[in-house]
Amino acid sequence: MSGLFLPNSGCVKILGLDVEVNSDDIRCNMGVCPQQNIIFDELTVREHIIFYASIKGVEENEMNRQVEDTIMKIDLIGKENTKSKALS
Repeated sequence: MSGLFLPNSGCVKILGLDVEVNSDDIRCNMGVCPQQNIIFDELTVREHIIFYASIKGVEENEMNRQVEDTIMKIDLIGKENTKSKALS
C-alpha cells in the first residue's frame, strides 16, 4: 500500500486517495515499516537518510536541507559519511 508496487488488481485508497494516482501525496502522510533489518551495512548514514527521504517523497530541491537537519537531530554530525556497519 506504500505505492512502491502497483496493485495487479483492485483499487487501494488511503485517506480517500488512489494509490495508483496519488502515491506521492500518500507517501507524505505515511511511514514505511520494512519487515527486516532497515539498516544496510554498506550504506553511509547520509545514504540511508537520502534513501528513506526518497521513499517519503522529499523533493530533490529540499533533499540536502532535510538530510542535514536529520543528521543534526540524530546527533551524527561527523559520522554522516560512515558506513552503518562501523557504527556502534
